[in-house]
Amino acid sequence: QLHITQSTVSSRIQELENHLGQKLFERASKGLSLTPAGYKLVPYAENMVTLERTMLDNISRSNTRMRFLNIGISDSIYYAYMRRLVPDFLKAHPEISLNFISKSSPDMMNYLQDNQVDICISFLPNYDKSYETLTLAEDEIILATGRHNTEYVNGISKEALGRIPVYASLFFHVNRDMKQWYASTFPANFHYRIQTDVIWNLIYFLKNGDGYALLPRTFILDELENGSLISIPMDFDRPPHLYMYACLKKQLLQEHKVQCFLDEVIKKIQKRNSF
Repeated sequence: QLHITQSTVSSRIQELENHLGQKLFERASKGLSLTPAGYKLVPYAENMVTLERTMLDNISRSNTRMRFLNIGISDSIYYAYMRRLVPDFLKAHPEISLNFISKSSPDMMNYLQDNQVDICISFLPNYDKSYETLTLAEDEIILATGRHNTEYVNGISKEALGRIPVYASLFFHVNRDMKQWYASTFPANFHYRIQTDVIWNLIYFLKNGDGYALLPRTFILDELENGSLISIPMDFDRPPHLYMYACLKKQLLQEHKVQCFLDEVIKKIQKRNSF
């Protein structure tokens, strides 16, 4: 994650310990743990990172260099929400340049920890006390299909759901509640006709095939509104709602570029996501 060798990391730690005259890590077979002196150093190290960011941010305000905001985001969230917000945001804030980095939610958390992204937008919250987690949206999971599939327009039972062709997006692995719902709803040996890790790959097949898919309503809002996809009522326990979060280190909340982005995103996403 640091893009340097293990020996270089060890050497730099040793140099810092020698300079401070204090042992910062306890070394054991299972890895490293902080000593009391190491824990005392942590807030100072975090302040140094914040000071560097603030310095670069303030200097960039006084010249023509853009202030880059690095955003870790999944493809599905980008296409469902973010692409609609970007043009208006860039017009309102010409001094800010956006850099989107597409990764899985666990990978994005690692990028956030290593300061490779400023904000992580995903379906996973971060409960670490050094991070701020903001709930951006709550979405309903619906059963969608092409408008030509009218057999279950008045409702489908749990038993019937296990007999129809289902297309699956891997977003249902995103949290424990969703995993439990899928496990209790579908038979253990159930085979999905199509599986993909990107929700958008399913829309073409839904429009042109005989399958059904459980999807966040907002992700296919355009298709529902133009009638190319329809929602099938489920006559049994509904899936848990899906939550979208913005996670960032607490010290970044005061940065101008972060405040501007979050204010705009929260306002626009909540307006679009009301159902």
